[in-house]
Amino acid sequence: MNLKQMKYFVTIADEGSISAAARVLHISQPPLSQQLHLLEEELRARLFVRGSRSVTLTDAGRLFYQHAQNILDLSERAVKDLQQFENENRGSLRIGMVSSSEVPYVLEKMFPFREKYPHIDFRIYEGNTYQLLDWMKEDRIELAFVRTPFADENYDCVFLEEETMAAVGKIQYFQDPEAPEISMASLAEMPLIIYRRWEAILNHSFREAGVPVPEYYCVCDDVRTSLAWADCGYGTAIVPASACAAIRPEGISVKCLADAQVKTRITLIQKKGAYLSDAAVKFRNNFQEQM
Repeated sequence: MNLKQMKYFVTIADEGSISAAARVLHISQPPLSQQLHLLEEELRARLFVRGSRSVTLTDAGRLFYQHAQNILDLSERAVKDLQQFENENRGSLRIGMVSSSEVPYVLEKMFPFREKYPHIDFRIYEGNTYQLLDWMKEDRIELAFVRTPFADENYDCVFLEEETMAAVGKIQYFQDPEAPEISMASLAEMPLIIYRRWEAILNHSFREAGVPVPEYYCVCDDVRTSLAWADCGYGTAIVPASACAAIRPEGISVKCLADAQVKTRITLIQKKGAYLSDAAVKFRNNFQEQM
């Protein structure tokens, strides 16, 4: 197999049909179908279930899609890195970001880099902290903004300021909407919306406060989902305090957790001993200068 076949396969998967992929790739449908057939023969696996108008990935296809996408990303990176030898102020930066790191005080620290190196572009990979750590191990990304706690012994870390967790919800959920804090006991009486990776930590905080662990109304994988549900009135979300900048203030109350020992930090990481492109080195150094 070759990179062209992988690109064809990924495009078919993304577009959902061979005809749509052919239009995107600017080739006719028969040779595209032939390349897919040759790829499946070489892999000895059926990659798609063919329908009358669309195709869907098989289990084998979904597995191969991940590998093909990684290989195409690495190929693009190789080209960009080589281009940097000719012009050190050009290139692409492959960086991971958890959704709760895309807050003003982080983005503002990135702006001087944009002004200094306008021809270095960004390739953002979004996921939770553990997904980004996995992608860094696979060399899909060079740097990442993640959140503590995580096992950091294999990473060089730039820690940002420590922050508390906050309860966010419609005013009617709170007995005292004007109070700046809320106790774990009061929190336990609400329909709670939590981020899955914080479940064990919050359980411990409730027990430490002498409060039975509540039944959580919603457990999700993204702080944006937590905030969206809270904004719609489904319950009270527990999120990092800085993430609250993304919500509408009308009819919403934000309170720090009074007796919880839960703290978190946004952290810029790189894998220890890993090669960094010139763009990644420039970004890391420039970001540290803003600290």
